Amino acid sequence: MARTWQIDRPQLQELGGVGEPVESIYVVLFGGRVDVVPQSGRGDVRLDVHEVFGRPLAVSLDDGALRVEHHKEPGSPLLGMVKGLFATGGKASARLTLTVPADAKVTINTVSAEALIGGVEGDVTVNTVSGAVSLSRLSGRVDVNTVNSSIDAAGLSGELRSKSVSGRLTVDESALRLAKLGTVSGPLILDLVGSSSVVTATTISGDITIRIPAGSGYDVSAGSQSGHVIVDGHTLSRGTEKGGHRSAGDRSLAIKARAVSGNVVVLRDASTTEPHRRADTLAPLTGTPSDVQDVRRSDRQDVRPPDPRRAPAPDARTDTGSPPGSATRTNEHGFFDAGSGI
Repeated sequence: MARTWQIDRPQLQELGGVGEPVESIYVVLFGGRVDVVPQSGRGDVRLDVHEVFGRPLAVSLDDGALRVEHHKEPGSPLLGMVKGLFATGGKASARLTLTVPADAKVTINTVSAEALIGGVEGDVTVNTVSGAVSLSRLSGRVDVNTVNSSIDAAGLSGELRSKSVSGRLTVDESALRLAKLGTVSGPLILDLVGSSSVVTATTISGDITIRIPAGSGYDVSAGSQSGHVIVDGHTLSRGTEKGGHRSAGDRSLAIKARAVSGNVVVLRDASTTEPHRRADTLAPLTGTPSDVQDVRRSDRQDVRPPDPRRAPAPDARTDTGSPPGSATRTNEHGFFDAGSGI
């Protein structure tokens, strides 16, 4: 039987459990922040509301689906929520933490509220206009759509699909099976630790940087109309357009990257020859809300590319590109400057 109620002040509620396990979570917020962490072996959800401003939260539980919504008409589309935000003078916000079953499906829609999700094994979807998104240790399919939000992720091991207009996407230490990434002007930074992956990355004016394990083979097709294209230390060019194809080893990493005016760089991790160099350092995330890891940390390992003039790896094959050892003048374009976000 469906249950519906409202929350207008800080409180803690235990929902679901034996006989009524919660299988999916749906959250809609204007401003504020939502944290989602898992708990193992249980079908209940712990909803901890820290603060509520503006109208009350509308909560419903029906046939294993939990909805927490901060707008007038539950179930209305995100566009209706944006209109509702203007109706409230932009003052509606809430902060809450959800401790959910590890295999639950999670959907988060926000206008400017931040979303932090860690340790969930089920599928995760985040849609936001300008709220920052932080993802950690997710093993299912992840879909993120933003307008101008920053997206920071670490320890992903499933699939990632991301679309953004001007937001930055940074993915650290992830063994993704599949990644489809796209921006208009935001930079894309992807740090792979797995030995096999399929990656597609596209941008108009943003830069694309993909780092691969030192010992992995690859098959890369990359191009840019006016930016630099550097793959494993080689500058690629094809007539008036910069780009081409290059492969090495068993080609287990399939990468397609293309920009219009941005730079494209695919480089090897020089720290070790072990493809899974840091995967085993990511401890499981279960238990309490304090386990949420905000990966927008200041001490993130630098993923700035090394000097592309370094010697290429052995066994590499290039269909089109500059001769081995040729110098690549990138400093005059500022691509490796600290201000580039790479």
